Amino acid sequence: MHGAVTSLKAEVKFNFEAMRGFALKALYAVFAESVWILVGAMVGFFGLYLGVYVAHVLGFRGSAGQALSFFPMLTVPAFSMVSGVSAAIQLLLAVPFEMRLKVMLGVNGAGFAVLFAYAFFSCMVT
Repeated sequence: MHGAVTSLKAEVKFNFEAMRGFALKALYAVFAESVWILVGAMVGFFGLYLGVYVAHVLGFRGSAGQALSFFPMLTVPAFSMVSGVSAAIQLLLAVPFEMRLKVMLGVNGAGFAVLFAYAFFSCMVT
């Protein structure tokens, strides 16, 4: 009887350790996704905002700044989704952390550059 109880305890402990490892991986995945979704949202907002701001600082006083005021309602969710989906795909494919970081910086950097250039040149032209 004593041997059966000991083996049962060992089996329960093994399953607990496996579940703990899975839970830590799941928490890491949720944290990583949250960070990249937040970064995408900031890219969607600050890309436009800084493009308009820099254009105004440089003296371009076009009316596009007011016309672009509703764009963050479109760009923030869109870039959050782009950033989150690309991070999730890389996480599911088990891409190494360094490579995942490089790709995500490239994706979000390109998005920021596109939004900044669009807002800046829209203010410059009008």
